[in-house]
Amino acid sequence: MLDRLRGVLHYEEAVDVPRRDEIDARCRRQDAEAWEAVFRHILRLKRAARGSDS
Repeated sequence: MLDRLRGVLHYEEAVDVPRRDEIDARCRRQDAEAWEAVFRHILRLKRAARGSDS
């Protein structure tokens, strides 16, 4: 059983599993990109609404 546990512990190193901080950073980047896309879309809608008022 100890050998199996050692194998599991070394498995992460062998398959290059990302660390928690790397996963968190990737999620923050994706969140920021998603919010930026939302804000750009809102700005386009506001500009279009202003254009139709003229």
